[in-house]
Amino acid sequence: MPPIRQTLLTYRLGSSSALAVGTQVNLTLKVLVPSDQSIGEIAVTLPVGGGEDDLTEEPDVITPSIIMDPTRTVDFSKSSVRGKFVASAGDAPIRLRKGMELRLVLENIRVNAKTGHPEITIAETAGTTTRQHKIPLSKFAAGFVFKDFRPSKYLIDLARDKKVDLSWYIAKGDQRPEVRLRWSGGARQGRNVSTTKVTPVTIHRDTAFELTATVPGTGGGRALTHTLNTFVTVAEPRLSATKLSVHHAARIFSRRHTEVRGFGLGPSRAAPFGANSSLTLVPETVFQAAADGLLTARVHNLTPGTATTLHIRLQPPDGTTTLHTLELTGTGAEDLAHVVVPVPHHHRVALMATGRRLDTDKTTIGYRLHAEWNPIGTGALESPAANTHRTDRT
Repeated sequence: MPPIRQTLLTYRLGSSSALAVGTQVNLTLKVLVPSDQSIGEIAVTLPVGGGEDDLTEEPDVITPSIIMDPTRTVDFSKSSVRGKFVASAGDAPIRLRKGMELRLVLENIRVNAKTGHPEITIAETAGTTTRQHKIPLSKFAAGFVFKDFRPSKYLIDLARDKKVDLSWYIAKGDQRPEVRLRWSGGARQGRNVSTTKVTPVTIHRDTAFELTATVPGTGGGRALTHTLNTFVTVAEPRLSATKLSVHHAARIFSRRHTEVRGFGLGPSRAAPFGANSSLTLVPETVFQAAADGLLTARVHNLTPGTATTLHIRLQPPDGTTTLHTLELTGTGAEDLAHVVVPVPHHHRVALMATGRRLDTDKTTIGYRLHAEWNPIGTGALESPAANTHRTDRT
């Protein structure tokens, strides 16, 4: 037999309670579209019979329906084969665009009386090629219920909330399942939560949670398993990213840009020259970045015959050395000099402004300075002492 080819579309069962023998359930099939496709039909076949690997003995009472169809062309109905249901657009193909999602529902499935492992078969036809995909299920013993997995909050703010409570409903009947909670960024083996129905978890970023109940098989047989999923979003997450790729429009810069203290673009300032031809306009001040960001700096020199210079030094997090030095100088009246400096997370920036006269007759210098911080996220540019007490955010 030739190997089964991978399907063009992605098929997933919607979250639902576990299947228990002798119950009546509805199954939702999510059809996801990873790229533009034209599909002739999608056939969904349930195993019919009373055995361990069968799902139902009564396929004729099942009602097919559609709850999501962005094309508005799809019909989902019973075929002449018992237990088989077909989604199609008549004589034309189903034309699907990338990112679309179909949702097909099979209602009133009466689960047979044998525990076991039935499989739903998806047959996807495109042109003259049919590709198959199988979705395994577990049928638990009567009295077993496993559902309603949810967080106490779907959106949390780390400034107020340090933990989220995960809860679920489980009725075990005569079985003793192991229930294990896993989440992205959590322990590899997850957390055993078999003796509770609620557990707190500390998270730092958007997190997907997976809750799995497992009943060991008897006599060396396959275990019965069922998995529930949920998701929690963090309003301003702590983020670490490596090898980041963006394939569409990205908005990773915060709208929050702030003037750097002491270097705000306010009214023009003036300073007198003394015996020397140079003077310090703003003493050196050190800042530290709580996130990656861009420092934008400008110098306006307002007095002909003088020069205004903004000195910028980029330092490592400990401030022990200088990684890069820039001198931004304006010389003519209303002369404007500007620069954009990338500043990595936790690095320091030292800023200082000086003035000098090029014409010995000049007694004062007029100038404007402006430095603005544009973080990638919400991290501030502030004094190193303050930065050590702030939670890192990007």
